[in-house]
Amino acid sequence: MATAVAGDDPPVMVPAEGTTDDGGGSSTSTDGGGAAAKVAGNGSSPSPDHVGLLGRVTGAIDGALRSFFFRVGYLVAGRPLWFIIGSLLLTAGLTAGVVRLRTESRGNKLWIPQGTEALRDQARVEAEFGQFVRSVQMIATANNGGGDLATGAGMRGLLALQRASEEVQTTLNGEVLTYDKLCYRQTDASNNSICATTSALGVFYDPNRNITRADGEVDFVANVAAGLENLSDAQIKERLAGNGEVVPTFDGGNVQRSVVLGGTSGEGSSFTAQALYLGLLLRNEQVVKDGEEVDVRADAWEEAWSRRLLFENSPDVSGAEALDYTGNSNWAQEEAFSNAVSGDVTLFIVGFALLFVYVILFLGDFHAVRSRFFAGAVTLLNVGLAIGSSYGLASLVGSFYGPVHQILPLLLLGVGADDGFVVVQALDDVRANPRFATKTPRERIALALSNAGTAIFVTSITNLAVFLISSTTKLPALRHFSWWAAMGVFFDFLYTITFLVPYLLFDERRMQAGRRDCLPCFHAKPAKTEKETNVCGVRLGFLSRFLSGPFARVLLNRFVRVGVLLAFIGFFGAMVYGASQLTLRSRFADFFPIDSTPAAYEEQRLAFFPTGDTFGVYTGALDYPNAGVQAELLRLCAPNTGAVATNSFVETASVNCWYASLVDDTEGGASNLTGDRFYPALRAFLGSDAGARFISDVQFDGDTISLARFTAQQRYFPTNEEEVDSMNSLRELMDGSSLDDVFAYAFSFTFVEQQAVLLREAALTVGLSLVFVFFVTLILIGHPFASVITLVSVGGAVTCVLGIVSFADIHINSVSVISLALAVGLSVDYSAHIVRSAMEQVGTRRERAAAALGALGPPVFHASTSTFLAILVLAVSKSFVFQVLFKVLISITTIGVGFGFLFTPVVLSFVAPPSLFRSVEEREAVEEALANRLTAGVSDAGSDSGRGADGAAE
Repeated sequence: MATAVAGDDPPVMVPAEGTTDDGGGSSTSTDGGGAAAKVAGNGSSPSPDHVGLLGRVTGAIDGALRSFFFRVGYLVAGRPLWFIIGSLLLTAGLTAGVVRLRTESRGNKLWIPQGTEALRDQARVEAEFGQFVRSVQMIATANNGGGDLATGAGMRGLLALQRASEEVQTTLNGEVLTYDKLCYRQTDASNNSICATTSALGVFYDPNRNITRADGEVDFVANVAAGLENLSDAQIKERLAGNGEVVPTFDGGNVQRSVVLGGTSGEGSSFTAQALYLGLLLRNEQVVKDGEEVDVRADAWEEAWSRRLLFENSPDVSGAEALDYTGNSNWAQEEAFSNAVSGDVTLFIVGFALLFVYVILFLGDFHAVRSRFFAGAVTLLNVGLAIGSSYGLASLVGSFYGPVHQILPLLLLGVGADDGFVVVQALDDVRANPRFATKTPRERIALALSNAGTAIFVTSITNLAVFLISSTTKLPALRHFSWWAAMGVFFDFLYTITFLVPYLLFDERRMQAGRRDCLPCFHAKPAKTEKETNVCGVRLGFLSRFLSGPFARVLLNRFVRVGVLLAFIGFFGAMVYGASQLTLRSRFADFFPIDSTPAAYEEQRLAFFPTGDTFGVYTGALDYPNAGVQAELLRLCAPNTGAVATNSFVETASVNCWYASLVDDTEGGASNLTGDRFYPALRAFLGSDAGARFISDVQFDGDTISLARFTAQQRYFPTNEEEVDSMNSLRELMDGSSLDDVFAYAFSFTFVEQQAVLLREAALTVGLSLVFVFFVTLILIGHPFASVITLVSVGGAVTCVLGIVSFADIHINSVSVISLALAVGLSVDYSAHIVRSAMEQVGTRRERAAAALGALGPPVFHASTSTFLAILVLAVSKSFVFQVLFKVLISITTIGVGFGFLFTPVVLSFVAPPSLFRSVEEREAVEEALANRLTAGVSDAGSDSGRGADGAAE
């Protein structure tokens, strides 16, 4: 049999003497005043004789934390204006640090592990060969849907697109910018300088036609037009078909047919192609400015080109009426990202507004006096102080601001709102307790913080630990985001103590004086002040009573709780399966907004040109005249039989090697290239028509080679795992070579390095975070069983989120790894509060679980609901980053609440560790004795609003 403890608190069931715990625990005696008398002498911890060693340790930790936070609350409430002004001054000082804010948008600084082999290779290659070229690209298809473009009409349409591109010009700072001025130049087979392009048009270019423009430069478009003029469609098809794998280029070399012709079938005169590719190469003159790579001249021209050819309102291109085409450029990508961010700013404003309205409405009650409109505003202002301080401090220490940081205000709002709801709930409980009716507002604030301080400290220190662990990752974007998040969580906690709590003292005085919330200068009528129902006629504390009453009775029914537990086990099993199906997929194109021009281009590219990346094999300052070095070089780079060409990850016949061509061009072959004959023969070759196309592949330091390269193309890989395998295979091939200085490198390797460590980083981040969750909760909650329950709830929630995101078509990538760090941090709040509260409740395990729901369920519910509302608006975001974050955060909010309100109470009803207290009287006696001991000696001279009682006079 159990009896309800009277009072305004939610009903807490206390077992009568001799009752047994239906959850399996032993019965406990209320012991009435004896317990109170026993603890009164100690005043800081519960009676130890019923809990054993673990209970005594738990009680000691709990007593120390309660004592500490009581002292802090008493100190802060004694000088409220000082602490409020101090918080504002600290925020102002720290926020000034944003003048050193450094943004970062470069992909290789955000998503690539620093110090990798690929980045070292990149630095060396760019030092010798310069920056990689940039380009604008187009893909053309027949506008009649799947028609054949391997025809004269198709080639002339593609030529019209190139002509229109070359005619684009714009003005920047008085300079007329044209494609001819900005293009990347190469030499053709006759050593003529020409703007480099990649397309099937090179098949019809003949350098011997000697067709030039008025300025004397080779006219590529006119040359190709002349080559097409007298060819029939059958002849065009035969030339485009090539040898089945490669087709000739304007510089005398070859290109994989699959690079320039898509949707192909047949051979010879029966050859067909459904898509045509056109790439125009530009010089790369990028410089880094404010964390961003900028090339203002190329950007200006690309903007003009994009507006002329890519947008829906772009004028038609004469001669290309039979084509549908889409394209891509660096400027178009930046424009798409910018538009997405602009839309997201609006969404954030809406999210903040929803959260603001929710907090100010539900932090208090719908009551003339007990509503907390201004307290809600102060709670959000408190978060604003945390945001400003963390942004300023992070900027001062040199941490950059990246694209993912945009979600940080929502995260800190969720954490800060949670802290605010917990503190206010504790204050309401203290005010409603008749034992504390005679306490001053200052003492009630201190008592409330002694209860709430431990709860928010547990979740804050756990979140802080999770983000600090995440900051050890190799991924720069996650590392810097985690630093900012850790600082934000710390300041959320700090300003809750030093800014929100002092304001609550003034709010507490207002309530005690019966003043209205929105009009604090006016007193409410006594009838309204003492009214125990809200404006809707519902008794105050409805949510608390509902959770500890009807909800808990149904949930913790002996049959229902078994069903809930089995349902969670089944759900968890299904989510484990989903999590096991997660694959690694990290593609730069995923970041394009779904309705953008770059996204449309990428869709066409994947449909018609799913080709692999070109890579280079680089050889350093070797003894090239040595016959052994040359033999090994040829073993690697022979076009059809070499080690690279026969590698399973390399496209057949894609190797383009300067040394193999030199051997073929030299009478007598390699035997006439050793010793002193090598460099004269090489220079003569590079100056010839046959070798001119290799000039850019060989760099000299004086008279000898400093760095040379030959190129090849990887196969298309549908998964990131295969990309990693390809990179590792090529590196192993180079490591096995007898050459002293040889390495394989492609720009894409810098991103593949990320993929190689992503799974390990994700597992390490989540795993270490869960370990820290266990140890932090073990220290602060004080009982291993309680820590295990918290760990199981958090780990189960995170695992289920992994399963759900898998079913939601989210893959393991840099953004989802960041989201997982957020998931661990947020899920702690939903379970740790309930477990912590259960340790302080009395009665059977079921009764304690129900009481925990009533005590801290409301603030957890309100905090999660406000976070849910703020995140919900991201559902319509067009940004890939926020689409992923939305799916993960909505999942962790709903699943975390499910674990916190369903799974955790059910588990506690079965295996909750012993309570810190044997009875309600013992718990309240401990609190009262603690209050009396700590407030002893404080002068009570003056009124409640005077200096001695509350420190209002400063």
